[in-house]
Amino acid sequence: LTPHPSPLSRLQANQITLAQAKRSIQPNQASLFSQAIAQARKIQPGEPLYQQAQQDISRWSQVMLDLAEGRAKVGNLAGAIAAAKMIPKDDPSVYAKAQQAINQWQTLASQQQQNQATIQAAKQKLQRHQASSYNRAIATLRKVPLGQPGSAEAQQLITQWSRQIYLIANSRASRGQFPAAISAAKLVPAGTPSYDAAQNAIARWQKGQQ
Repeated sequence: LTPHPSPLSRLQANQITLAQAKRSIQPNQASLFSQAIAQARKIQPGEPLYQQAQQDISRWSQVMLDLAEGRAKVGNLAGAIAAAKMIPKDDPSVYAKAQQAINQWQTLASQQQQNQATIQAAKQKLQRHQASSYNRAIATLRKVPLGQPGSAEAQQLITQWSRQIYLIANSRASRGQFPAAISAAKLVPAGTPSYDAAQNAIARWQKGQQ
């Protein structure tokens, strides 16, 4: 007959198990926390240190969720989703939060992908020195909804490209090409920082003044 391990030897074995689990952990590595949890799970109900193991599993699950949320905050949605998907069901509360976050991040990731495609399409419309191409590109950028991933970049480009239209108009006016300058300046979209300057310039150029 195989002798049952004594409580002391089982305690020692479980101490080693938990120590090994803790040693495997590295900050910012969700997969290593997942491995540590798998190690801690080896301690069965009723065994010494079982409650300690369960507490560790809950704590590590929360750390994994924190890591995932940190990745999401810096726009690394794919990394956030990957980390959150590793969170086990051992702690139902943390697991439920992780699943909710995954659903939210998957929606944001889809928006991010779509909006980046829109931004790339806008960039491809640009033709140097052609004000109308910048105007068309801005119209494309305005399809990116405010508040969604990529909207900050889109708004920055709208400001930048509106300024570029105004500079193109100014360049034409400096060569005395007032009708062409006015045509370009009229393409500066309303609601951009360059709009008022463009409107003032149009008024001057209509009088033949630079």
